[in-house]
Amino acid sequence: MAQPKLLDLFARAQGSSVGYARAGFRVTANDMDHYDRHPEVENFIQADAFALLADVRFCRQFDAITASPNCEGYSDLAYLPTTAHRDQEIPRVRAALEKIGRPYVIENVDSKSTRAEMIKPLRVCGSMFNLGSPCRDGEWRQLRRHRLFERGLWPEDALYGPLSCRHGKLTGGVYGTGGGGPQTRGYRFWPEEAKLAMGITWMHRNDICKAIPPRYTQMIGRWLIESV
Repeated sequence: MAQPKLLDLFARAQGSSVGYARAGFRVTANDMDHYDRHPEVENFIQADAFALLADVRFCRQFDAITASPNCEGYSDLAYLPTTAHRDQEIPRVRAALEKIGRPYVIENVDSKSTRAEMIKPLRVCGSMFNLGSPCRDGEWRQLRRHRLFERGLWPEDALYGPLSCRHGKLTGGVYGTGGGGPQTRGYRFWPEEAKLAMGITWMHRNDICKAIPPRYTQMIGRWLIESV
């Protein structure tokens, strides 16, 4: 049987793409900006994701499509006056994916506005995989990073669970582009700690703070690949 093909939209530096590749897909990653193709990813297309979604014939050559539309419009900090306005793109992405008719996954941050728009999303966290890192203060901290995954056009019974967080007392987050250590929102991993906690070695801080740990999409991808 031929290895199934997956199109990963809005992939940035390909944290999600690597996870889907490790699940067994031949992955074509996409982003508006240019990123070097990761060795585990078969192709990288620099283009507007919505332009690709509009090309139904192109998209139907793939067995599955995944998308991580910009999260800034859904962040719980989006209301701050210093936050630039970003459109909430999940409904637009879903409508395009349903028209294409391939099994799909939509990923975004876990926030009130995201939960209001996503359909029966799965919440995934680093504690489910015991991801984490030793820190400069000598403590080991789990990765606290919640992400939501909506799945469409594939069977609901293709899910193994239940999924739940397993946080210990010491956790850390990956956000922003400044330094690390204790913050008002909790401990923030320093850049070298963030790479270990996320399981990502190839990204700069500007990209890793928006990335999806490959372990997340490797798990989702294993369920998805059974349906295609």
